[in-house]
Amino acid sequence: MKIVCKNILKTFFVLCGFSYLYGQEIPNVAFTISSDQINWTKNSPAKVIIKIQNISSEKIKLSSSIAFYLDDGTRGKHPSTMRNGVYYAPYSFGKNYSSNMGRCQDDLDDGSERREGPIVRKFHDDIPITLKAGAHMELKVDLAELCWAHQRSSVYPMGSLFSEAKPGKYTLYFSKPFRTGTLIQEGIHTPIPISKSIESNKLTIDIK
Repeated sequence: MKIVCKNILKTFFVLCGFSYLYGQEIPNVAFTISSDQINWTKNSPAKVIIKIQNISSEKIKLSSSIAFYLDDGTRGKHPSTMRNGVYYAPYSFGKNYSSNMGRCQDDLDDGSERREGPIVRKFHDDIPITLKAGAHMELKVDLAELCWAHQRSSVYPMGSLFSEAKPGKYTLYFSKPFRTGTLIQEGIHTPIPISKSIESNKLTIDIK
């Protein structure tokens, strides 16, 4: 059997049984993270300042979700496993994080949920932020207030920073993915999202 691969329009092509749909373009932005604290101890704040800057000449719109990462470096260049010290905490610009909750806080919107029989599904907020050309925004975030989990865990983050991340030195940064396309394989109903992330600079943090 001879397989013919050909282009179809500008935003869609078929390649030997695979179809690819182009997604969003990656905006020209710069992410920066800084902190006056490099030694973090249990029951103390872990405050950082994040900066998101539009370095393009056009207005851009970003969805409100990012994720913070702590990596102890044990995985090297390999994918993370449950043996590696790689942890993440999702965060939303559009959510109001209260310092009086008494428990960790995730990025899910309590007002955005759908009931499916006995199951209640909660969703992220979809409120985007808009930055004019050359503009930036800064946010102060206490990472000790966020919910964390191991990066390879199948459970959505619901543990505190110091209960998840063990004492030691970590690389800290934040990242935002952009869905650049969707891959559809012939005969398979579930599409495969293709994304690329923009990362901030990295800090060295010592958890005591």
